[in-house]
Amino acid sequence: MRTVEEIRANYKKFTDSKIEDLAKYESKSLRRDVLSVLKDEIIARNLDPNLITWVDAENDSLSEMEKKNLKQRIKHLPCPTCFKKNGEIYGYEITTVISFLIYCNDVTEFKITCSDCAKKAKSNAILKTLFLGWWSRSGFFVTPATLLKEIVNRLFYKEKISNRVIDNFIATNTGMFRLKGMEKEALLSLLKKLNREKY
Repeated sequence: MRTVEEIRANYKKFTDSKIEDLAKYESKSLRRDVLSVLKDEIIARNLDPNLITWVDAENDSLSEMEKKNLKQRIKHLPCPTCFKKNGEIYGYEITTVISFLIYCNDVTEFKITCSDCAKKAKSNAILKTLFLGWWSRSGFFVTPATLLKEIVNRLFYKEKISNRVIDNFIATNTGMFRLKGMEKEALLSLLKKLNREKY
């Protein structure tokens, strides 16, 4: 493991944009002692002071009680997709396979939504996979595995997957919760963003 002084010397060689990227996207994965090096470098280079605010917020972990309360608050929000209140909302993994000759695209989306919107999204993904997933060598193997996984997950792992998706959403957005709060509008805005992203 590198010493703080070695890391400090390396950071001095980085460009301003590299330091900004570290602050915006990677600060959560840095050791505590390295965070102070990053913040010192931001100050020394006279970069945007909001970067330090973000680094502090991103690394101000939620307590177990805060996570538990936040999870309950999320589950009882209106659906961020259809805006209706159809009972609790859950976390879902939705995988689509599209392949053609040597090309195979296996995309998993994570959504937190009501069961009606999830059914539509899952049905759409299953139909695309059924009709467009088989047309390459790798697609020929990935498609049945994906369809089988979908059936098994639906029957046996719905709650486990939901908890994992919501827990990951909470862990990923710590900084946003600290800066924007955990009220309904802030949560719905973050959930809408999650539901549009593809991985």
